[in-house]
Formats: sequence, C-alpha cells, structure tokens
Amino acid sequence: VLSGGAQEQVRAFLAMHDLDMTPLKDLDRSKITRLILMDAHHPDRLGPLKDVCRNPSVTVHVYDHHPPSSQDGDGSLDVRVEQRIIEPVGATTTILVERLKVQNAAVTQFEATVLALGLYEETGSLAYATTTPRDLEAAAFVLAAGDDLNVVTDTLRRHLSPELVALLNDLLSSSETYYLEGRKVLLAASAYDRYRGNLSEAIERLAEIEGYDTIVAACAMQEKVQIIARSR
Repeated sequence: VLSGGAQEQVRAFLAMHDLDMTPLKDLDRSKITRLILMDAHHPDRLGPLKDVCRNPSVTVHVYDHHPPSSQDGDGSLDVRVEQRIIEPVGATTTILVERLKVQNAAVTQFEATVLALGLYEETGSLAYATTTPRDLEAAAFVLAAGDDLNVVTDTLRRHLSPELVALLNDLLSSSETYYLEGRKVLLAASAYDRYRGNLSEAIERLAEIEGYDTIVAACAMQEKVQIIARSR
C-alpha cells in the first residue's frame, strides 16, 4: 500500500506491472494488525495511515535509512515499535537486500529488477554522496540475481515534457542566485500552474541543469503554495 502519491516513474511502472498493490481507498484499516513502514518512520509521513500507526492494538515494524530527527521523540509510536531497523545507507532497499542475503532467500528476476529500481533511484544510480559500500554490494547482489538494467534505465529516465520546460523557465526567470561560503544557492518562485508532475523532481532537475548546490523554490499550484528545498 502506498500511503500517499507516487513519483511519475513509479506510477508509470505500476501501470505496466502488477505488484499486487492495494489502493488506499480499498483498504479496510480496521483489519490491520501489523504496520510495516518502509522508508519512513514518523507518523506524520504516513498520510491517512497515521491513525493506524497510533492504534495501540497494531504492532509496528520500521525499515528506514533516514536518520532519526527531533520529532521522533513523540510518544506512543516510539514505545510500541516491535522491530526497528534504521541503518546509515543510501537506500532502504539495501537493508532489505542484506536481510535476503542472510536468509539465503531466492529472488526472481522481476523481484531483483524492482529492488534495483529502488536502489538506483535513492542513490542517484550509486552517485549520491550518501551512497555507501553496502549499497554497492546490494547492487551487485541484485545484478547477480538477474535484474533487467534496461527496464531500470527506461523506468528512471526523466523526460522533459513541454510543461516541465515551461515551469523550469518560469523558475529561472524569477530567480536570484547567491554565493554563500563558496556554495551556489538559488532562490526561485513560480505561479505556473499547468505542470502536473512531481514538483520535487522538477526542482531536482533544475539543480542538475544549472549546477546549484542548494535550491529553495516556492510554487503556487492548485490554490496552494508549495515550498521545496534541495541541497547537495
């Protein structure tokens, strides 16, 4: 179950491949007895499933690579977590792969491809500064298991749609660049409202194109303002 929306590439992949995902609207939350959180460990990240997470009759397992924050001291969830695995790796997928290796679990080619998608997406194809040797070992495991790198490449390739180009141009035309302690920082704003893709991905693309170390962008879209920051 996805607790919220998904990135464009994820939506496209799920439209073509059956992963037995349950739509959130079809989920009977009253029947949930165990909640296994992937790539998130704070209730505020769970959208409609936040109340389930707070239910004392539901056990909680956590698999994540995001470091704990000051918010994590909040209450009952912290006490009730039955199993918590938070590791300093580049991708949560790496944690899963390591457990599969310990258990000598068989992995199909399709499963290896799905694991590779998560691994390469979260580590920037193993190029982000947060990538660790453990992530590379996980990549070697799924490759040996037969992951289809053509599918991975096709799925993760980000195409520049006309709407995205228009949004990027609008952001750049209203932007201001600052140099702070040797870092190139961009502040930008836009009221372009025809872009329907993932806004955070658009901001990341802007950082790649212009070579900025940090971007803070405010976008007025669909009667609300979203503020997104990205930093290397």
